[in-house]
Amino acid sequence: MNKAKITIAQKIEIGQTFELKDLFPQYEWNTLSAAEKRDFGRYFSNEVNEHRVHDVIRFGSTKSRHNQYIKTEVKK
Repeated sequence: MNKAKITIAQKIEIGQTFELKDLFPQYEWNTLSAAEKRDFGRYFSNEVNEHRVHDVIRFGSTKSRHNQYIKTEVKK
């Protein structure tokens, strides 16, 4: 989870939409099993919904039913 948060902070621009898999190198994401991806996706989604991933909101789903997220502005 920390790696995902760091990638969001450093590489995702405000207003940019992304999927969870976009936060990891492809080779790293591909080493995970389908169950691991699904479980981490649920965990990440819950963290976003509980506002524990700052400045990110759910933005809908793709045709393949993957959640999309968007980085928002920092609120002070």
